[in-house]
Amino acid sequence: MAKFSQLMACLSEATRVPESEIKQIGRRAREGGFIAQGARGNAAPDVGVRDAANLLIAFMWANFAKDAPEAIVRYRSLKRGYRHDDGRITKVNYAVFSRGNIKPKVLSWFEREHDFGAALEFLIEKAADGAFDRKAPSATSSPFDGRDPKEIEMMFADYEFGNMSFAIEVNKTTDVARIAFYDAECPKRVVCAYVEYNGRHTDASFSNVVRVDGDVFLKIGKLLRT
Repeated sequence: MAKFSQLMACLSEATRVPESEIKQIGRRAREGGFIAQGARGNAAPDVGVRDAANLLIAFMWANFAKDAPEAIVRYRSLKRGYRHDDGRITKVNYAVFSRGNIKPKVLSWFEREHDFGAALEFLIEKAADGAFDRKAPSATSSPFDGRDPKEIEMMFADYEFGNMSFAIEVNKTTDVARIAFYDAECPKRVVCAYVEYNGRHTDASFSNVVRVDGDVFLKIGKLLRT
C-alpha cells in the first residue's frame, strides 16, 4: 500500500506534470471526501484503488484545483455507450485483432454494465495485480503459428490483455471519455477496440482531448502493490 503523498508524486512523475499542481488538485479532492482522510505523515491512512481513480479523474477533468470534487462526482458516473444518430447505443466497438481475431478475455469485462469510475478502478486493479506485465509472445517469435484455431484460442486465453496496451482519452468540452485498446507491437498503434462513455455522434468528440497512457496505470499499480 502507499500514502497519498506517494500517489501524488507517482502521478506527477508518470505524467511529467509539476507535483505542486497535482498536490493542489489532490488537496481539494481530499477535502471533498474523495480521498482517504486521517492523520498526516507516517500515520496517514493508506490509499487504495478508489483513491487513485478519483485522483486521476480530477487530474484529467478539473480545469482548476477547486473544481476537483465536482469533477469526480460528475465524471465518475459517465455511462458506457456510444449513441448513434438513429438512437442505437454501441457498448464496445471492436476493430481488428491479431492471433486470428481472438479477443483478449479482459475485454469481456467492459461488455458488462458499468460507469467510467468503475472502469478506471478495474484497470488500476489489473495493473496492481501485474496483469499488464504478462504479455503474449511477440508476433516475431509466436508459438501460435501453424496451430489449430481452437488450440490458439486456448493458449491465448492465458494472456488477459494479449498484446494490447491502452490509453484513456477525455474531452472536457463534450464530456466524453474513451478507453482505446491498441496493438502494443504495432508502431502505428492500431486500435483493436474502444469503449466510450457518454459517447455521441459528433466530429468534436475527440478533437480536443486530455490523454493518459497505460504506462501511468502501470506505475500507479506498481506503487499500490509495494
